[in-house]
Amino acid sequence: MARPPHGLAFQSVDGATTFLPLIAVDVHATVVDTSAHVVVTQQFRQNGQSSDARYIFPTPASAAICAFRMETSAGRVVRARVKELSQAKDEYEKAVAKDRWAGLLQEVEPDAFVMSVGAIPAGEDVTVTVTFVQDLPQDDLASEIRFSFPTHIAERYGAVPTELQRGSSSPHSAILRIAVDIEMTSPIDRIWSPTHPITVRASSMSPSTFASVVEIDANSPISLNKDFVVSIRSADVAKPRCVAEVDERRNSVALSLTLVPHLGMETILEQEYIFLIDRSGSMLEDNRIEFAKSALQIFLRSLPAEHTLFNIVSFGSHCLPMWPTSRNYSPHMLDYATVQVDAMQADMGGTEIYSALLHAIQTRNTRIPASIFVLTDGKIWHTDRVLSFVRSQVQAAGPSNYIRVFSIGVGDGASTELCEGLARVGNGICFMASLAEDIAGRCAFLLKAARVQPSGNLNGLSVDWGSASSIQQAPSTIPDVFPDTRYVVSAILGGSTSAPHSVTLFGQTPSGTTITTSFPVHVLSQKARRTRLLHVLAARRLIMELDDQNSSILPLDNKSVYGQKTELGERIVYLSEEYQLASRYAAFVAVDVDDGDGTEDRDHDESDADDANEGGSESFQTPETLPSELEDEVNLGRSNRQSDGGLENDHPRPPGESQQHSSESLPQDSGQLLPNSESPTTTYTDADGSSTTYAILPSRSRNAFRSAAGAVMFVAGAFVHYVPAMEDFAEIITLSSGPARPIPLSQVFRRPPPRLSPPRQRLIQQRPAQSQEKVTQIARLQAHNGSFSLSPSLGALMARDPAPFLERCRAAKPQALADEDAWATILVLAFLRVRLAESRHVWEGLWTKAIEYASKCVSGGSLVIMQLVDQATALL
Repeated sequence: MARPPHGLAFQSVDGATTFLPLIAVDVHATVVDTSAHVVVTQQFRQNGQSSDARYIFPTPASAAICAFRMETSAGRVVRARVKELSQAKDEYEKAVAKDRWAGLLQEVEPDAFVMSVGAIPAGEDVTVTVTFVQDLPQDDLASEIRFSFPTHIAERYGAVPTELQRGSSSPHSAILRIAVDIEMTSPIDRIWSPTHPITVRASSMSPSTFASVVEIDANSPISLNKDFVVSIRSADVAKPRCVAEVDERRNSVALSLTLVPHLGMETILEQEYIFLIDRSGSMLEDNRIEFAKSALQIFLRSLPAEHTLFNIVSFGSHCLPMWPTSRNYSPHMLDYATVQVDAMQADMGGTEIYSALLHAIQTRNTRIPASIFVLTDGKIWHTDRVLSFVRSQVQAAGPSNYIRVFSIGVGDGASTELCEGLARVGNGICFMASLAEDIAGRCAFLLKAARVQPSGNLNGLSVDWGSASSIQQAPSTIPDVFPDTRYVVSAILGGSTSAPHSVTLFGQTPSGTTITTSFPVHVLSQKARRTRLLHVLAARRLIMELDDQNSSILPLDNKSVYGQKTELGERIVYLSEEYQLASRYAAFVAVDVDDGDGTEDRDHDESDADDANEGGSESFQTPETLPSELEDEVNLGRSNRQSDGGLENDHPRPPGESQQHSSESLPQDSGQLLPNSESPTTTYTDADGSSTTYAILPSRSRNAFRSAAGAVMFVAGAFVHYVPAMEDFAEIITLSSGPARPIPLSQVFRRPPPRLSPPRQRLIQQRPAQSQEKVTQIARLQAHNGSFSLSPSLGALMARDPAPFLERCRAAKPQALADEDAWATILVLAFLRVRLAESRHVWEGLWTKAIEYASKCVSGGSLVIMQLVDQATALL
């Protein structure tokens, strides 16, 4: 299918479609711990008279669009307000009919909005600014967060929604500039981009803060057909916490409780694993099918050797199961599946994922639990039918034969609405993965999660938020939480501006013992409340749950908090208008009421709190996870954005800080992101020969750096002090055999001592991917029972000269090991532990399976196995 021209699309008088070209996109994102505030500014070039122009605007499905404004090159500005959808459309159409400049931003799918601009003033260019907030998903580890900016919406299967039929997506030729401020409450271990080459410069700002500047390689400009991804690793992101935000105007308190369970790993004894792989024509793009096949091979090799059923269902215009029903996992079946997967092609037409899900669920073994894994680029419209079906089947399954759905979104432009939605209604986990990212770690993580009982060793989780006249919690019922996975529960407490001192989490162990733990609540400062970030994100979660047709958020007879609205659609409109969020039933509308004085006009009066949503990082002052008692410390590294684009600190320097780090000592107009000649530098060379240079820079003043076109700038502040008195949602230890017994509370939730990290200088590096590729290759050599053999392929992976290496290994085999495969398996364990230690999260599943095999071949248990591993290490 040929791609249409790009830009704001409009119908001319003769009926032809003309385009107002999109010439530049500027993105400024502020990442604060696990949330992001993103301001997107798009510049359109005028090319004549136009009317009813449309543009498709992509966002992550979980994002909340909270501001929309337009400005002409002559300086005329209009800001939009959220209104019920039909009312917003009516106001827009009436304004355009009267030749009044107007704009409309409405949701078509949760990850696709259409922006209409009518009666554009003749001869003037147009700048449109859209603001959204979102919770950031984790990357491979709980200590990692992933910020992704979608640059376009890929072509999707099915009837295109009417609202999008005359719209366009981003042009590849437009200039994209991205600047991201990263502010963390703990030291930053790594920043890397799997999608774009970046240069990272790190500097210690003070004994308690860190800062880094990252720019994209000048030889690799950003194109608008490739999503931009940056990942950040920071240890304390994996800590649980609860933060509150007070809104005096609404007389309410919003709370955000982040759970990071480290639950006991009691595995499911018997389970069915069904893999759905997208083989539609769209998977040919960028060879996505090979990416999905690689993931599927890793899944197959990592399955439990015993008590396992599995099947693979290909789908396109129809579904094609490998077997009519699932088969027992055995060497023969694994070999057969491996050959079949290697032969798969993207040759099955459209994307009828519904039929594949229907087959998987209808043919599953209803005696045991089932985990369904979906690998797709998610390129379909109208996901409601699919998500509604999955939701109903998951809810109907019993406690002993439950269904969970996990998903991996493959490639740029993949539908976050479908992929994240499947995991949300299927009580699973979703990972989005660009083709530049290594898939092995995500596969290992999902399979590890699928092997654990729902909620680990806890069930029936609930939260006591304290007393309030009304409580709106989202999600209303806490679903399965998985080990080492962040999960956020939000609540809005009505009728009070007093935040609780703590909130209490309740859960039950399999033996029926009730477990409780309290989390201290940290209240954001007055300055931090300007964006109403927690209220906006909580309202977005409430809307998502109502969109999922869950009326249990509040009893239907409790109408007070919804303005006496009873229908789900009416409640969504109420929340949308109250918190100024675009949704399926409400849209942003802006109408120009220019009175000729050249000043900014608005169609409604707006409060300061509403204005704050539109601002850049200047209105986004404090991390949602930052305790108020640390605010003064954080502000030492916090800056306010100035009108000239520079940044300067608004607090005095800490005692003893060197004057050379002050803004006065730095050049005020360098015009580029380059270190001075005296800055120490180092160069990191990746496996493919590409190099990245790191320079230690004085970064107390950000006026010294300005990003040129095509540059990506990050300013990262990390804080060394551990938040005292923070609870750990800690590991629950349960015996794998024998009767269940009550667990002392002190063993379940422990309070770690305060921890102070010594100030030190760090270099933030790009993440190497070579080790993960080796893990993938090793996975393909592992037999279904977890063993390995001393084959030439294994030797080639472990040594530069395989033949002599294999000879030495055979000669060194301990006499106690009669089976050569057992010794080969021990050698692989040693290789993983020593040579691929940094990818432990990727090979954990392979390790567990190999240990299970070795334990059957070695007398003496795990102690003897690890002694043999130490012995094998000497051969590497």
